[in-house]
Amino acid sequence: MNKNIITGIDLGTNTIKIVVSELDDNNSIKILGVGTSKAEGLRNGYIVDMPSTVKSISRALDNVVKNSRLRPDKAYLSIGGISLSGLNANGTAYIRHSDSIITEQDFNNSLSDASKKLANKLTNKKIIHDIPIKTSIDDEVALCNPIGMQGSKLESKVLIVNALESHIDDFVSAVEDTGVEVVDVTAAPLAASFSSITTPQKMQGCMLLDIGAESTDIIIFENNMPIFLKVLPIGSNDITNALAIGLKVSIEEAEQIKKGSLVGTKYTETTINKIISKSLTNLFQEIKSILRELDNNTMLPSGILITGGGSRLNNIEDLIKTNLKLPTKVVYADEKQIVGNPEFTVSYGLCIWGANSENASTTIQKMKAYMLKIVTWFKQFLP
Repeated sequence: MNKNIITGIDLGTNTIKIVVSELDDNNSIKILGVGTSKAEGLRNGYIVDMPSTVKSISRALDNVVKNSRLRPDKAYLSIGGISLSGLNANGTAYIRHSDSIITEQDFNNSLSDASKKLANKLTNKKIIHDIPIKTSIDDEVALCNPIGMQGSKLESKVLIVNALESHIDDFVSAVEDTGVEVVDVTAAPLAASFSSITTPQKMQGCMLLDIGAESTDIIIFENNMPIFLKVLPIGSNDITNALAIGLKVSIEEAEQIKKGSLVGTKYTETTINKIISKSLTNLFQEIKSILRELDNNTMLPSGILITGGGSRLNNIEDLIKTNLKLPTKVVYADEKQIVGNPEFTVSYGLCIWGANSENASTTIQKMKAYMLKIVTWFKQFLP
């Protein structure tokens, strides 16, 4: 296959989403085709029935072939689900060289020290990303690459993104059982951010809510870097269930009412919004708690950005804005083949991640060279 094909696979609880793209000579990404299928064998982001999940992925790949006339042989894969989390830690490395020059190994030692401090929280977990948020040399913040600078102590504040090792292994096995090699994995909220949030929004400070069927991914950016990541077991299915119970209608009717697509309903918008708002109470409380725990300087001038299938909820912007008192906007990838389809935010974001990572280190290969790490992360957050 002569083309530089990059594929993103998002294993959602309700739907498998695949985007196949091509990276041209100008490093521009062109979508060649998409494929979806109803997801079977997954619950809360976990694989509970491997054969059914493999069949679901195969059906999505068959749909890709129909749309693009090619079948990918390798792909980038997102990791989501409630086992995914981001933990903050500070790592320290003391510079022992006679010239006090900081090396790549010193920097890697500071990252490793951060991971060691979280050892008791990482049992049975695998680190997907260790993202350097801030570095300090002799207690002074270094706003540039510290390698080559002089000092006696290097400190790194790190966001350690992790998930259950068995969860990651199951996802990789399910995809590779279809004959597609997994090149690398990345956290779903990060993948979503690559395709839906602008650099100015990340610089100013923003929160991305990726609302899925059974969970909501939260990632917060400040100064163009992700500083917080969490997955909550709250999704759009909770809203459907609340409407079905509150209005005494079928699940199918409740789903249509949720999206505002049921014409002639006898229920008022006020009644519907009241039920939806109540069903999201736990989500609102969690977000308020998160914001309280973060540094007081985290003001989120760019507000809350919403994506994922749950962003199709009627009046979702107004509901969140009213409850959280922050600017709110629905976002999605603007590539013309998927514009207006927030369900593809993660899978297209994986293509962007893959385009910028083709020659960089991968999680699966466990390459940890600092310069490659910095180049990779820097590229992800360019406009």
